[in-house]
Amino acid sequence: MGFWVRGGHPLGATGLAMIYELVKQLREERERGRQAPLRRYIALAHNIGGTGHYGYVTILRR
Repeated sequence: MGFWVRGGHPLGATGLAMIYELVKQLREERERGRQAPLRRYIALAHNIGGTGHYGYVTILRR
């Protein structure tokens, strides 16, 4: 989660980066040591936009 703190929150880019990471995880394309252990192959991203009045939850499944 360190990236989200130091990377800032450019409009739309944070959510896209989260989805990209989840897709790579679900495809098991992450390098050793970074790949999350998967059992059910379900991923969830939660993003809050604007000044906190927009909330988005995305659920992906392989």
